[in-house]
Amino acid sequence: MHHLCSIRREHGAALVIGLLLLVVLFVVGSGALTTSRIETQIASNDTKGKQVLLAAEYALAVGENTVQQAWSERDLADKLTSLSGWLYGKQQQPAWDKCVWDDRDSLDVTAYFTDPTHQLPLPHMFQDPHDRPRLMIERKHIEYDDLVIGKPRTGISYLNVTAHGARARWTALGNNQPDDKPGATYTQITYNERYPGTRVVIQSIYAVRYN
Repeated sequence: MHHLCSIRREHGAALVIGLLLLVVLFVVGSGALTTSRIETQIASNDTKGKQVLLAAEYALAVGENTVQQAWSERDLADKLTSLSGWLYGKQQQPAWDKCVWDDRDSLDVTAYFTDPTHQLPLPHMFQDPHDRPRLMIERKHIEYDDLVIGKPRTGISYLNVTAHGARARWTALGNNQPDDKPGATYTQITYNERYPGTRVVIQSIYAVRYN
């Protein structure tokens, strides 16, 4: 036969053990939720990183194709002008900390797909005006075949083809109006404000012999 005091002590121990188990389960559950949230964020960041890398690679391919399809440097200049209304390549590429990646220093590659001579559909990933990669083509120098002056000189042209992939927070006017041209110049918006998330810049050096 159990004593009354012994029974009371046993009930107190059960309460303490129950509370300890609840604390342990709470800690384990909180840790699992935190881990799940972190893994979800990592997966989201990884997806965004892959998307902007793909966009930059797409823009780089457009740039390299434009360089390759040109018959001469003058033809290349005309092609770039038709793509953007702005000829990039007459001057050196801006310093990296000066690049703003809008119409002041780069091209919107979606203009390539709207050119009727290409007859290419706009990729689905670029139909959102905030997800349009940018392109720079910089003429570095020409390595001439000879040093003879006074005759047409031939040689190999070296060009930097640089592509930028990112999701813009704002487009041209920052207010999503119907006449808002994606990527247009709007000096009140800084680069970090326009592209607050993941950004990728890739570059290739292209050597080509023009006629």
